[in-house]
Amino acid sequence: MSLSTRVFDLQLEQHCSRSAYTRLRRKDPGGLKATPQTRRNSVLAPCPTVLLSEGESAFTPAKACAKMQVICAGLSRTGTSSISRALEMLLDGPVFHGGTQLCLGPEAEIKSWMKVLSEWPPTNAAMEQEILNTIRDRTDGYVAITDAPGCNLVQELVTLYPDAKVVCTVRDDEAWERSMGGLNDEVSLLALHFC
Repeated sequence: MSLSTRVFDLQLEQHCSRSAYTRLRRKDPGGLKATPQTRRNSVLAPCPTVLLSEGESAFTPAKACAKMQVICAGLSRTGTSSISRALEMLLDGPVFHGGTQLCLGPEAEIKSWMKVLSEWPPTNAAMEQEILNTIRDRTDGYVAITDAPGCNLVQELVTLYPDAKVVCTVRDDEAWERSMGGLNDEVSLLALHFC
């Protein structure tokens, strides 16, 4: 089991009471492990209609001189949009917030993340290097990354950016479950568009 799989499962357990975690596992009989299908579904995070607040841009382009300083390991709907805005101001640079970047970004970007997650875990060193290269291509030029897919790829991001700080946002388990439940239909429709 990779570090990313363990982190993802621990994040879910931290966000969910035992009963909520059990209910989520029942909804997903395959379990909440970071399988390729789980990763493919989770990369598409919350849709922009729910995430965008007044003044927030839908897609933030990378800035050549920006250096990755913070990796947010918190799951979607745990304040990742708020921490993105705060980090953007504090670090004076663009933040890759997966919820908005992946919903409203260029199609090629969205498809590249879907490819990374569909090929995970890698079966050989060459595939692993290709995945790391894609992640680096997508995250270079940002001062921080929040939300999915970053929260599912913490180990890979730490490998690429060893000097970055890792922060994990959390939320009340029942509020988190309700918030995530409200996004399922929107996320499914978005995923169908690119599959």
